[in-house]
Amino acid sequence: MLFQISAAQSQQPKPPKPSSPSATPDQTQEREVVNIRRVRLPITVTDKKGQFVSGLSPGDFLITEDKVPQQIDSFTSEENNNLPLYIGVLMDTSPSTAGKLKFEQESAMNFIQTVVRPRKDRVLFATFDDQITLRQDFTDRLELLDRAVFAIKKTGEKTALYDAVWQFCDEKMRSAQGRRALVIITDGVDTYSRADINDAIDIAQRTETTLFAISTKAGLLGTVPGVDAGQVRDKADRQLPPRGREADQWT
Repeated sequence: MLFQISAAQSQQPKPPKPSSPSATPDQTQEREVVNIRRVRLPITVTDKKGQFVSGLSPGDFLITEDKVPQQIDSFTSEENNNLPLYIGVLMDTSPSTAGKLKFEQESAMNFIQTVVRPRKDRVLFATFDDQITLRQDFTDRLELLDRAVFAIKKTGEKTALYDAVWQFCDEKMRSAQGRRALVIITDGVDTYSRADINDAIDIAQRTETTLFAISTKAGLLGTVPGVDAGQVRDKADRQLPPRGREADQWT
């Protein structure tokens, strides 16, 4: 379950100074400036067993900035959010994933078929290695996505993971008129990007894009050679956004 909270913070202007008897109207009139910042916060709530918690209300949350409580301006749960989903599915086709290409393709299509609501949501599919390639632009036609996903037959030479996140957040997600998410199927190792992990996080935050990951080393299917379900193998896995089943919150 995904909750979105908009928190608004305002900075009140200082009261105007009292005017002197000799001041003219133009001199006594001061401009009042009120700065308001509204930030949308996607929040996932789980219990101690990792199960999603539903049925929460604004009163269950306290948002602070520099220890100062902030006002919750609006509150929406995923089940009550009727805005369309715009999802980018990015698949790692670098050499390190060569033996797991089938797992990646099946994971991509399983996710798309489970999540996408026909005639409402839109999905794009892209791959990244030493090249970042848009294979299918936003569409709700599953047959086009299926064709693009399973048309991938070979891998590239390096891994530009963070550049791929940056490029699609900037070029595609920024202008999407709905809820935005990138689902990244990867082993988490970047060997070629000009951007780093902080750049990727920054652009995702600025374009209000939620990132999810399916790790090829800790995937959904324990039967795939080299993939153990629910396991975090190394630093690259730990740096990935929520893995595997946590993408189920969209359903």
